[in-house]
Amino acid sequence: MLKTIELKTKFTGEPERVKEILQHCMMKFFLEDAIWDTHKKKAFYLFSCCEGGTAGSWAIECMGMITARLAQGGTSEDIVFNWDALAKTFQENFLPISQVTTVLN
Repeated sequence: MLKTIELKTKFTGEPERVKEILQHCMMKFFLEDAIWDTHKKKAFYLFSCCEGGTAGSWAIECMGMITARLAQGGTSEDIVFNWDALAKTFQENFLPISQVTTVLN
């Protein structure tokens, strides 16, 4: 059995760690592909990597939007998750704009 890949420290919003966090997620999703097989699971994993600071607030805000949509009668199937779009939004929130398009290259 493959040992699970864990993040050493939670992300609090430091721009210099954005690439590290996204690379960690992508490696985890690749090596544990049977677990991380939907965009929704990937999105919630990224949220769980964020704690405290601006990143914690960002994750809480994202979760709040999801909760509000569910409260309005939506179902989890109604909420469309797209990992690529979320990764780009993550970059836009925590990187200087000049670095956004190059972080995953």
